Amino acid sequence: MKIGVISDTHHNEEYTLKVVEHLSKDEHVKKIYHLGDEWEDLAAAQSAGLPVVMVPGIYADEYKDPAIPNSVSESVSGKKILLLHDLNDMTDDEAAEHDVILHGHTHSYELRCHIGKLYLNPGHLKERFHKERIATFMVIKFGEKGVKAKLFDIDFNFVAKISFYTHAQ
Repeated sequence: MKIGVISDTHHNEEYTLKVVEHLSKDEHVKKIYHLGDEWEDLAAAQSAGLPVVMVPGIYADEYKDPAIPNSVSESVSGKKILLLHDLNDMTDDEAAEHDVILHGHTHSYELRCHIGKLYLNPGHLKERFHKERIATFMVIKFGEKGVKAKLFDIDFNFVAKISFYTHAQ
C-alpha cells in the first residue's frame, strides 16, 4: 500500500493542493497522512476522494484538548505506524510498540533507521524555502518484506530515499 505523507502546510493551499493532486494522480496513493500544523489544509485530499489521517500540530487548539489525541496508531501491511507532530511527545511505550514513527514539526525532512525503528519526517509545505529547506513531501510504500520511503521536493524531483526490510518470524 502506498501512502502520501505531508506536514506543516501552514495554510499554503496552493502547495497542499498541488501535492495532493500529484499523490492521487501520479503516485496512486491509497491514503494521506497529515502530521500537523494546519491539518485543516488537507480538505483538498478529501475532495480527491482519498482517506485522510491527521494529527494536530502544536499551534492547533485541538493539540491542547485532552479529548483529541496528539498521536494516532495504524497498522499497514503488518507494520505498526505512529503518527505525531512533535517527536518529543512520543512516550517510551509508543516507541517500543511501533515499527515506523512519522513526525513533523521541525520543517526539516528526516529518513533514518535507529534501533530497529524507521523515523520519517516529510519536511514542510509552508513555502518554497523555510528554515533553509525546500518544501518536501513523502511517499511510503508498505509491503510484506518492508517499507520504502521516498522524499520529493515541491517540483516533484526526487530528493532522498530509505528502505527498511523486515524478516518474517
